[in-house]
Amino acid sequence: MQPWQVFPSNPELCQQLANQVDIMPLTAQLLINRGLCEPESIRKFLAPSLAHLFDPFLLADMEKAGQRLVTAIRQQETITVYGDYDVDGTTGTALLVAFLQSVGAKVNYYIPHRLTEGYSLNETALKKLQQAGTRVMITVDNGIRANAEASLALALGVDLIITDHHELGDELPLAYAVINPKRHTTGPGQELAGVGVAFVFLMALRKVLRESGYFTKILEPNLKEYLDLVAIGTIADLCPLIGVNRVLAKLGLQQIAASKRPGVKALCKVSNIGEAVHVTDVAYRIGPRINAVGRLSEASFGVRLLLTKDEAEALALADQLDAENQKRKQIEGQITADACAKIESTELHHSRQSLVVHDPAYHSGVVGIVASRIVERYGRPAIVLAEEGSLLKGSARSVRGLNIVEALRACAPYLERFGGHAMAAGLTLLKENFTLFYGCFDAQIKQQLNSANQTVMPGIKVDATPTSEEINWRLMQELQTLQPFGQGNPEPLLAWEKVTLRYPRIVGEKHVKGRVENQGQMLEFIGFNLATQDFSVTTQKQIIFCPEINRYQGQKSIQLVIKHIFPHS
Repeated sequence: MQPWQVFPSNPELCQQLANQVDIMPLTAQLLINRGLCEPESIRKFLAPSLAHLFDPFLLADMEKAGQRLVTAIRQQETITVYGDYDVDGTTGTALLVAFLQSVGAKVNYYIPHRLTEGYSLNETALKKLQQAGTRVMITVDNGIRANAEASLALALGVDLIITDHHELGDELPLAYAVINPKRHTTGPGQELAGVGVAFVFLMALRKVLRESGYFTKILEPNLKEYLDLVAIGTIADLCPLIGVNRVLAKLGLQQIAASKRPGVKALCKVSNIGEAVHVTDVAYRIGPRINAVGRLSEASFGVRLLLTKDEAEALALADQLDAENQKRKQIEGQITADACAKIESTELHHSRQSLVVHDPAYHSGVVGIVASRIVERYGRPAIVLAEEGSLLKGSARSVRGLNIVEALRACAPYLERFGGHAMAAGLTLLKENFTLFYGCFDAQIKQQLNSANQTVMPGIKVDATPTSEEINWRLMQELQTLQPFGQGNPEPLLAWEKVTLRYPRIVGEKHVKGRVENQGQMLEFIGFNLATQDFSVTTQKQIIFCPEINRYQGQKSIQLVIKHIFPHS
């Protein structure tokens, strides 16, 4: 029995698309698996362009918000950008502040402290900012559920413009303007991160400024130069890299590599990133370093780093972020080990569809990462909660195809507060309600899975089982055009059923290199963290892999990255 499920194949359609778009039939199959079955949609996917972005004025309140900002800029009213402490909020804050500074606005920013203020707008900060002179406030990556705070802003005479991408509550806040693609059940921008919504807002603001004649005496900003920030926030927030996000991420990765921003260059340096920047560099190197200060100390350090024009300050701040990230890794490892021990000792992974744990020793700044680690390990939705007095506060992470916010919404009677999007959310509840909440939450997860006719841990989904001849240089070139890979556009997984692994050797203690023999053809392979697997050459194997270009000492070769290895049955 094969340990994988292969996407249904359609050889006739693959050949038809291959002829129409001039690609290999295997590449056509990969695109079909990702829902791309028309030549025009495939051409756009393979060659994303800023021309593919949608008209920002299709979003509700966009015109109104743009006009208000033009007035504020011209009259030098104080504008405050109110961000969030994660990478999405940090990059979105830096994006808006940098643009507004470039057009001569009187602007500052505010990031709430994760541990002392919590997420989103709060009364104390609003009053303090209003007293300091703020007349217009723009949120980034938060605010869509801040109904009470929006009413307070109105009473204080602060024009509040909310830009957010999280799921809506039962009622919209009474803000001056609310910009969120999810106000429209269908329409463009549903996949955008908070920084993406902020970028679309800047598209609109620049157009309103241009039409008002503002750029006759001042240079019009080039929005392409801001895509480095947009790509970092979008990728780090695990938003699907499809549609508009694909355009922003692909062009943004190129902009990171060419960035003139001292902070971005310093981050690349401390993260040991070379000339080419990939999704994994952002997701596992840049993003965690920005996140670390928001989790353990002050997220405003991240904004300072992204805004500074001083290279020495940038390097000093980047080193600080790097040190915080090392500390975060240590704390995260300890909590992950404890949480998994709790799950194993109580056998939650055998009795529950979801995994929810809490402990008074857990650091609230890293519970979201720990929840992600639990999802990776057990394949189930997870919630990890820290204890603060009579309250439990924490983060939820989901699995593909399951909307975590909908599950939390059904458990609202047991929650003090919650919010987020399909894959990630935050929540607060009273300790005394934990048992009732967990029962309700687990039932909701089970119901969603049943209605979707799926299990929590389905078999590994494989794109195709190609011939050896199809793993060639043309395929490698075409795989390059499919990047960036990520949520919504996963790295292609291929499988071979009957291969021999030749000349295996351990490298770097945990990894294995060698050669794969299949149908008389020999290709190099590497298996990361697979040193404990059986690589005996006397038995044939089944492997799941992704081909990549290996560059070493100026030479290029095709290499198979083995993801999973199984004995041939």
